[in-house]
Amino acid sequence: MGQQFTRIIDSITKDVPTPLLNPLVSSGSFKEIKIAYFCGAIEVGNLIDTVFEALLVAWILFLIVKAMKRMERQTPADSNEG
Repeated sequence: MGQQFTRIIDSITKDVPTPLLNPLVSSGSFKEIKIAYFCGAIEVGNLIDTVFEALLVAWILFLIVKAMKRMERQTPADSNEG
């Protein structure tokens, strides 16, 4: 169950917002962003991409929990019927 949920969330984070990033980032992902540092490069793009995906997952989970709470309030309480 958890693996299926992970696959759904991965699909949502990679297939929906990535095409929207194309005008901002030529590769459609932040993973290619690097900062030149002496004889190498600091790859900050992977960090930015991971943080973006984590925030998106947190937002989706927040919306799911909010919808569940709303549905819970709308259903009549069975324990009050006595």
